[in-house]
Amino acid sequence: MCWPNLKPRPLAWLLILLTGLALAGPPAPAGLTVTPSEDGSLLELRWDPVPGAIGYEVLQWRNGKWWFNEEDSNRTPLTSSTTIGNLEPNTNYRFAVRAIGGEGEAGEIGEAVEASTRP
Repeated sequence: MCWPNLKPRPLAWLLILLTGLALAGPPAPAGLTVTPSEDGSLLELRWDPVPGAIGYEVLQWRNGKWWFNEEDSNRTPLTSSTTIGNLEPNTNYRFAVRAIGGEGEAGEIGEAVEASTRP
């Protein structure tokens, strides 16, 4: 069957293709460091800001997967640090950070760092 009035519409095809694609998140934050507090009960995390990020999620490795704790995460783009509390003494911890883009899309998880609380 032939449709004589059908004309190619490149923009329409582009829109069809783009609606099937997920938004790509911002790049992973770099430069993550962890510093224990003087008494060893807290860990301070700092990372390099990601341009265009509206916030960050701090992830902790637990039971073989990354776990997100909203209390420890930072939704302010001007701040690229947070302090983690409620930690067990003399315990190893592993953290990573990912940026959140302007449409709420999560970016890649950055390089993880490990730190220990003091006894």
